[in-house]
Amino acid sequence: MEAVQRLGSLYSPAPAEKKNRKKGAAQWQFRLVDTSGETDSGDDLEGDSRGQVLAEKLMPMAVHMVNYYRLPLAQTLNFVYIDSTRSLGEYASALLGVLRNMSGKNEAWVPLVGSHSLLLNALRLIASELKLLDLTHTPLLYIGDFANFAGVRELGDSCSMPVFCQATY
Repeated sequence: MEAVQRLGSLYSPAPAEKKNRKKGAAQWQFRLVDTSGETDSGDDLEGDSRGQVLAEKLMPMAVHMVNYYRLPLAQTLNFVYIDSTRSLGEYASALLGVLRNMSGKNEAWVPLVGSHSLLLNALRLIASELKLLDLTHTPLLYIGDFANFAGVRELGDSCSMPVFCQATY
């Protein structure tokens, strides 16, 4: 259903940092979950999908949030891209599929969205189904408009999903 691409090359530690790490120490893995199936947006982005471009732009903020909120290591940080030109029903269905795949796993996710209101409405649409999933170890790292924080946190609380927010200006 979704194309998954590793983004490990985006943030490789400096040689000195690599030497200071203990062997076998837990590390974050970065993964792009692109439900659009798109490999080339046609926008002359050197062959990168829109999801990958958004992930690259938001990765520094996501890494900051992981460190700031002291989220446990040995997790996968999923950058989830769902094409915002889809209908609300299609968007919600794709989002539910992604969250079902993460249910019960120790993985965090960052939605890569073109429309924050579409994300909120999709989460509201599938809220009753999210309550049936085990999302207690699947935190949402929401990077977006401060005005949406209360709504995103309320939806997270309703399905026992931890939510961490960071405003962009």
